[in-house]
Amino acid sequence: KNGGASSSEQWAHVKASWPLIAILCMVNMHMWGSFVSLIPIGCANAAPESDSGGSNTLAFAQNFGLMALVPGIVLAPLIKCSDTVFYWLSFLQVGLYAVVYSAILDFPRGTWGGAQSAITLVGCFCLARFNEAFIATSVYTILGERYPKTSYHIASFMGICDRLATTVMTWASFLWVMYIWPSQQR
Repeated sequence: KNGGASSSEQWAHVKASWPLIAILCMVNMHMWGSFVSLIPIGCANAAPESDSGGSNTLAFAQNFGLMALVPGIVLAPLIKCSDTVFYWLSFLQVGLYAVVYSAILDFPRGTWGGAQSAITLVGCFCLARFNEAFIATSVYTILGERYPKTSYHIASFMGICDRLATTVMTWASFLWVMYIWPSQQR
């Protein structure tokens, strides 16, 4: 029965955890939602002339991005942080997203393209992956320690919110790539 906690106690802990739940949703809805569809466009825009279509840039971003998840997951339980640290990390994440989205949208127009642009995009994407893994793992660890009797309930609610946010972003980015982006290229 989830540690014997009452329903009102479970929801009280969910409400108390809402800022961290919101951070997790914000982080994952981009990393696992929009970037799934959009990062190939960003890599094509940022690629140097020698990488026609950005396939090598995309391979570097995806492969090194996946590798960057591992140290974030490993370090998260070892480094204890206050909630304030996660707020600052989420601000850093927004900054990294701004760079990645500017490459995806080629904004400002014509500033992307070349080796330096590809390195910047891949570096920001990998750092965002590391930060995302660190934040997500830490949040689950912290809430488990903070609310041991209701951690399962909180994690379940957080997982539902996270998946809903990610699904919305995945569909939105997919539809944008299929219908809006092609019309903008004409």
